Amino acid sequence: MKIKAYVFDLGGVVLTHKKEVTLKILAKIFNKDLQEISNFYKTLEDDWVTGKIKDKEVVYRFKTRFSSNQSIDEILNTWEKHYEKITKVNKEVLQLVDDLRTQGYKVYLLSDTTDLHHRLNLKRDLFDHFDQVFASFIEGKRKTKTDFFEHFLEQTGLEPIECFFIDDRKENLKIARQVGMHSILFKNYQDLSNTLKRYLN
Repeated sequence: MKIKAYVFDLGGVVLTHKKEVTLKILAKIFNKDLQEISNFYKTLEDDWVTGKIKDKEVVYRFKTRFSSNQSIDEILNTWEKHYEKITKVNKEVLQLVDDLRTQGYKVYLLSDTTDLHHRLNLKRDLFDHFDQVFASFIEGKRKTKTDFFEHFLEQTGLEPIECFFIDDRKENLKIARQVGMHSILFKNYQDLSNTLKRYLN
């Protein structure tokens, strides 16, 4: 069956940063050990990434746990500045997205992300390059389970075999393959470009 759509992950693919950027920012803000921050973040991560709680609630809980003289809004401000500084748009990948759309393919973004980071990426006009964005905190689902991919397919009307999913994490690719989607492990732009050339039709 002909490929009709390419589905991109955000962090580590369209953006050059990895998931750990959140932990590093929090460790810097609260001046705590990365492991200590990570342990506490894990208790909140799923609820935040699936939209059950919002950014101010997350900051409030961290502030309560680790204490800070900054207000919640000040912490969010600091967080935003760090995020904007650390995360960079992979311009080559974004150009590839534009090229695929020019060639008539549908191109989607499927991301485990939060309201805070989504809001900042919205300011960058990043999402304008895609036909549609599926963000975990809006959809209430994560890539760790097949229902996020099934939801995506239902919403777009695509068959799994018509889609290529591109992610930098093998565990996410495994879930996509379970629903029948093709998958590509993202290593770098050149590797992705060479791989896609073999499949473009």
